[in-house]
Amino acid sequence: MTSLITLADHHIVDLLNLAVEKKVDEGFIRLLKNELERRGVKVG
Repeated sequence: MTSLITLADHHIVDLLNLAVEKKVDEGFIRLLKNELERRGVKVG
């Protein structure tokens, strides 16, 4: 089953990718991942 990703979800994914790329604080990365999971977006 495929779920829809909202524009807001897409922006959070973009922020997450940038945070990982720039080696931002792990707590911030965890915060973004938790928010995506709360929204039902699977994070790998």
